Amino acid sequence: MKDLAVQANPGKLEAAKELSIVSRPAAAWTEVASVWKQLERDSPYATFFVSQGWVESWLTTFAAVMPVEIVIVRAGSVAVAACLVVRRLRRHGPFRVRRLFLNTSGEDPGDSPYIEFNNLLCLAGWEKCVCRALYDYICRQPWDECVLDGFCQGLPLDELRGLFADALEERIIRKNYFLDLAQLRDSQQPYESVLRTKTRTRIRRFFKDYGPTTVVQAQTAEEALLMLDELAELSRQTWTHRGERTAFASRRFVSFHRTLIRRTFAAGAIQLVRVAAGPTVGLLYNFVHDGKVYFYQSGLNYAACPGAKPGFVTIVSVIRHCLNNPALKEFQFMPGGDEYKEPLATGHDEQEWIVFKSRSWRNCLISRLQRVKHCFVPRRSSPGVSGPVVSSP
Repeated sequence: MKDLAVQANPGKLEAAKELSIVSRPAAAWTEVASVWKQLERDSPYATFFVSQGWVESWLTTFAAVMPVEIVIVRAGSVAVAACLVVRRLRRHGPFRVRRLFLNTSGEDPGDSPYIEFNNLLCLAGWEKCVCRALYDYICRQPWDECVLDGFCQGLPLDELRGLFADALEERIIRKNYFLDLAQLRDSQQPYESVLRTKTRTRIRRFFKDYGPTTVVQAQTAEEALLMLDELAELSRQTWTHRGERTAFASRRFVSFHRTLIRRTFAAGAIQLVRVAAGPTVGLLYNFVHDGKVYFYQSGLNYAACPGAKPGFVTIVSVIRHCLNNPALKEFQFMPGGDEYKEPLATGHDEQEWIVFKSRSWRNCLISRLQRVKHCFVPRRSSPGVSGPVVSSP
């Protein structure tokens, strides 16, 4: 598809005056994959969760069970942005609510890999025009709710929020804690030196419970898959004991991640690490993109040392391991579990889960019925944004 080729030449981009939308079904991914990859390289808004590897694996796993469009925004013959638009129907009492999701979202909650660091894959300088073109495209479709899950704050989100100003908006903001590996490495100080005294004391005590530890990172995709199986089993043991469901109970969730590992491990996008002190202490499943390590999932062995804290020992061990790799610049703890992530981090930013609701008769009627219901039924606390279950330290 030569007409979709990405050109990074600013002069050519400035010459284009009008944007157009090209929509393709999920089955046409092979036609646009190279365009997506080039935009991933050129866009300042690229993250692992809008990377070619993540999107391709998600389409392989989920496109067969829900309608998905691949949307390319062009300036003349130049592709300047890309995203997915996913359609789902949600029952709300007697009503069917038409929902549109931006990028890899909209799956059934039990199967979902839960997108975070979501963003609009767009070239710099084109945010306003691209968001307007995308908004116009969405408004030509039948929809009641437009959902932005795990969206990064920044210019694309600001532009979209301005365009949806007439819609009703519901949002949840969650903190994402991170550790600046590059800065810590340059300081030539140990990791614990940037933490509070109380946290340093706890870490020393937790490591003393285990004695010497070893850290082993998977070197091949097959080793990574074996570690994923071990991590999944530890996760099942932990959450079954607590009477809760692990994300690994979903066959589709597991299939997605096995596909993701097979497709992206060779490119250095997957980090599976085992920490052991004789028996396994714990495993971390991380993603790597543009020097950032995304802590996605853990499996912890609580049985090996009752009363100990395998989560802290595993995470701190993996962070020390990452510090030995100069190519890694940040360790992203990801939203959720703030009570143990915040003490181990040096900074934070925020992500948003947003639902824009059109002022349709359907939404207005649903809203009125909810208000009536709340007058007669005690209101429960609003649930937090769900995500893959991560064992606490």
